[in-house]
Amino acid sequence: MMAKTKNSATVFVYCLFAALALAMPSLLWRLFQERANRSALLVFDLMELHSLTAEEGQNRFAALMEAGISAFMVPECTAEDLGKGAVDQVTAIPAADVPDSVLKSFSYPSGTVVILKDPALAELQQEYLKRRFKSGESVAEGQTVYFRIPRSYVQLEKAGILPDLRSMQYLSAAGVPLVFAPSPSVGSSSGELEESLTFVCDNFSSVKVLCPIGEIAATYPDTERLGSFVKEHGLLMAQVEFSRQYGAARQVAAAWPNVVSLHAVDREEVLKRDIIRPIMLNRFYRAAEEREVRLLVLRADPLRAVAPQLAEYCEDVKALRARLDENGFNRLWPAPAPSSPWINSFFSAIALQVLFLLLLARYVERYFEMSLLSRKRFLGVLAATAVVLGVCSLYAGILSRLGGAFAAGFLAAEASLLAMDRWKVPLRGAAEAFLLVLVGGLVIAGRFSVPLYMYRLSTFSGVKLSLLLPLLLILLIDVHKREHPESLPEIFTRPPLWGEIVLAGTLLLAAAVMLLRSGNYGLVGTSEIMFRDWLEKILGARPRTKEFLIGYPALVVWYYLKRREMWAHWREILRLAVTLAFSSAVNSFCHFHTPLPLTLLRGFNGWWIGLLLGSLALVVGVRMGRPLFRRLRSLL
Repeated sequence: MMAKTKNSATVFVYCLFAALALAMPSLLWRLFQERANRSALLVFDLMELHSLTAEEGQNRFAALMEAGISAFMVPECTAEDLGKGAVDQVTAIPAADVPDSVLKSFSYPSGTVVILKDPALAELQQEYLKRRFKSGESVAEGQTVYFRIPRSYVQLEKAGILPDLRSMQYLSAAGVPLVFAPSPSVGSSSGELEESLTFVCDNFSSVKVLCPIGEIAATYPDTERLGSFVKEHGLLMAQVEFSRQYGAARQVAAAWPNVVSLHAVDREEVLKRDIIRPIMLNRFYRAAEEREVRLLVLRADPLRAVAPQLAEYCEDVKALRARLDENGFNRLWPAPAPSSPWINSFFSAIALQVLFLLLLARYVERYFEMSLLSRKRFLGVLAATAVVLGVCSLYAGILSRLGGAFAAGFLAAEASLLAMDRWKVPLRGAAEAFLLVLVGGLVIAGRFSVPLYMYRLSTFSGVKLSLLLPLLLILLIDVHKREHPESLPEIFTRPPLWGEIVLAGTLLLAAAVMLLRSGNYGLVGTSEIMFRDWLEKILGARPRTKEFLIGYPALVVWYYLKRREMWAHWREILRLAVTLAFSSAVNSFCHFHTPLPLTLLRGFNGWWIGLLLGSLALVVGVRMGRPLFRRLRSLL
C-alpha cells in the first residue's frame, strides 16, 4: 500500500505539471499583453477647471498638460451645471424667468431656456442643441440667443444639455485627446443623443472615448445603442470601475472590444471616507498597477481648501505621473481589447478540467485511503473526461466557471493537507504546499486569461465557493480519519472546553473583521492604510492579510503543537485556520485583471512573511507565555 501511495503521489505531480504545460500558451499570451499594454494616462475633468485658483493670466490647460495630464474629460453639462456657470457665458433657467419680450416670441411660454451670450460660439452651440433637442426653438435678441427646450427645468436639472464647446475647440485644435461624457437623456430621445454625438465626432476629431455619466446610462432603455455607436465611429467606451450607473454594464458589453478601463473618485466619497491626498494618489497608482486601469481621472482635493490652488493640484499630478513613469507605465493611448488565439482557450480549457479531476481524485484517495492515480486505466478515463469537459466548456461557459470554482476549492484543501502532512519536516511541507498553489493557480489563471475576464466583462463567480469549500473538505477528512480525536457526535454531545471556546471565538472574530474590512479601504483607519501603502512600496506587492496574519502563522503554531502532541482537542481549529492562507493565495490567481507577476510576488510575500511572523509569535509564546500561564495556574 505504501508503494502504491508513493507512486500515486508521483503521478499526481506529473499530471499537475502536464496541466500547467497545456495552460502555458494562454499564460504566455497574457504576459505578453500585460507588458505590451502597460500604459496609464492621467485625465482632468473639465468640470473642475473653474474651481482651481490660478495666477492671473496663467493658461490652465498648458499648466495641466505640463504637469502630466494627458487627456481631458468633457462632461455634457446639465441644467444645474449651466445654472452654476460651468460653461462661460451660458446659463439655463426656467422659461418663466426670461424677459417677457423673449418669452412671447416662443411658440409656447414654458420649458427650460438655455441662454447663449457668446456671439462667436452661439452658432456652434445652437447646432449642437438642435440635434440634442429637435423640438427646441431659438430666439435671438441682440447678440444673445435664447434656446427653449420643451421640458421643465426640474426634468432637465440632472439631464444632459450642452458641453463646453469652447474648451473642446481649443483642446481639439491642439490635438489633445478628449473623453466625452454624455449625461442621461431625459429631455431627448436616443436618436437625438446619437445625432448630437455624431456632431461632436465630426467637429472634434480628438474625441477618443465616450464615458456616460449620471445615475442612469445614456440612451436608456436602449442601452446597447451607444455601444454600437462607439464601434461604428472607431471610439472607445469607458468601463468605469465600481460604477453604480444603471445600464452601464450593457453599454460596455455592446461596445466590446472597444473598451477601456477608467478609475475616478468623486467628491462625496472623499469627504465621506476622509481620504487624505497621499492615500488618494496611492489608490490611483494601485488602480494602474494591480487592475491595469488605463485612464485615471484625478480630481482636485476637496479636503485641502475651499478654493484649491492650481499649483497644488499640479504638484499632485506630477507626483503621480512620476511614480507611474518610474514603474514603467508609458503614455500611449489605449487600443481596443485584443483577441486571444482560439487554440489557447482549447488547451487551457482541457488543463482546467485535468486539474479539477486530478484534485478530486486525490481527495478521494485521501478520504478512502486508496490509490487511483497509479492505475493506468483510471488515468485514461481521467484524460478522456477532461478532454470532453474541456471542449464542452468552450461552448458552455458555466462548465468553465464551475470547474474553476471547484478546482480552486480542492486546490486550497490539497495544499493545506499537504503542508500539514509534512509536519515532521515543516519547512519542506510549507514549501511544497506553496509550490502546489502556484502551479494549480497558474492553471486556473490560464483558462481565464482571455480578454473578457481580464477586462471584467465576465466575472469569476466561484470566489466564495473557493473560500468555503476547503474548510468543509478539511473538516470532513479530519473527522473521518480521526485527526481530531473525537467524532462530530462526540463533539456536539459533550460540554465545550474553555480553550476551544476562546480559540474558536478568536478565529471567528478575526474572520468577521477580515470580512468587514474586505475591499480596498472598507472600515480601515488612515494609519493602517498608510502602513499598507508603505508595505507596498517596500515589498512591491502587499501580502493579503488572511495569509500573513492568520493562515501561515496558524500553520507554524500547528506544527509546534503536532510535533509535541499538545492540545489535541484544539488543533483542529488551527487546521481550519490554515486553509485561510492557501484559499487566499489561490483566490489571488482568480483576480484575472491583476498582472501575473504581481500575483506571484504577492503570494510569495504572504508566504515568507506569514511563516516568519508565526515563528516569532511562537518563540514569544513559548519563552514568555508558557511561564506566565504556569504561574497564573499555580495561583488559581
